[in-house]
Amino acid sequence: MGAGANPQMTANPFAQASGAQQGALAGTAAGMTYQPSQVQATSYQAADPTQLMAGYQNPYENQVVQQTLADIGQAQDIALNQMGAQATAANAFGGSRQGVAEAQTRLGYGKQAANTIGQLRQQGFNTALTAAQNQAAAQNAASQFGAQAGMTAQQLNQMAGLQGAQQRLGAASQLGNLGRQSFGYGQQIQQQQAREGAMQRQIQQQLIDQARGGFQRYTGAPAQGLQTLLGTLTGVPNVQGQSSSFNPGLFNYLQLGASMF
Repeated sequence: MGAGANPQMTANPFAQASGAQQGALAGTAAGMTYQPSQVQATSYQAADPTQLMAGYQNPYENQVVQQTLADIGQAQDIALNQMGAQATAANAFGGSRQGVAEAQTRLGYGKQAANTIGQLRQQGFNTALTAAQNQAAAQNAASQFGAQAGMTAQQLNQMAGLQGAQQRLGAASQLGNLGRQSFGYGQQIQQQQAREGAMQRQIQQQLIDQARGGFQRYTGAPAQGLQTLLGTLTGVPNVQGQSSSFNPGLFNYLQLGASMF
């Protein structure tokens, strides 16, 4: 609800009702234009273990391989020397059998060297791959947690915004109800004032009627007294509430004088 929308407190219930109605309309209009925030999916780039393997390669692997080859070559030389010594002792040095035996010996050591080097290389590869996979899994888990936390935060913000809008609409509705209540109070006050005014007018009218009747009796008293006196003197009674058109003449005045003597 914007600034100035709150109704000012006043003793006039109709002014209160008008201010409350204006505030309710402003709050309702603001609630109708509310737009909830949009929740955006947070993406992340998954880590590639093969790109992380370089950091886990054993820097001493080549040295181990070279040393292993040297050891196999030395063992091969020892074996060939022994075969040559045995052939010399048997007077068969340089024969075909010695050549075949040396060839088989070299072949056997070559296979052994190849197998040993392959195992060393495979072991180093597997070790580096396992470490890279563990790092990638940790990075992906952290990225997933961050993405989920971001979406959760957006959803919470959206819910808070919706709750705030609902509360403002509820406040506007309550303000409108209070305005109608103030308007009803104003009508009741007006009706009560109208009844009291009618009673006052009735009382004033009664007082006016009583005063008018007393004034009429006061102003009519001399004429009524004279009529009563004349009726007594002439023997003609004056009936209350009846008017008389008697006009005394000279004879009547003589009768009045004689009766006095």
